[in-house]
Amino acid sequence: MKWLTIDYIKQHSRLCCDCEDSLLELYGTAAEETCMNYLNRGKTVTEAVQSLTEKYGEIPAAIRQATLMLVDVSFAYRSPVSP
Repeated sequence: MKWLTIDYIKQHSRLCCDCEDSLLELYGTAAEETCMNYLNRGKTVTEAVQSLTEKYGEIPAAIRQATLMLVDVSFAYRSPVSP
């Protein structure tokens, strides 16, 4: 993960145990990639982060919030909605 951390995700999602950290790491990485692909800011997440930090000085709050929301939804709805 480039700008999210496990602690930040846990704080956002109100999680306290360490038993699913690897799953949160996967969801966090996927959420960052999804946001950067959607924004079309570079070929890789690293390039996109560099582009955004050059322009804004950091990852904008709206992007960080969207990423956290993607992680939270992915974690809460891990199972398929229908068979």
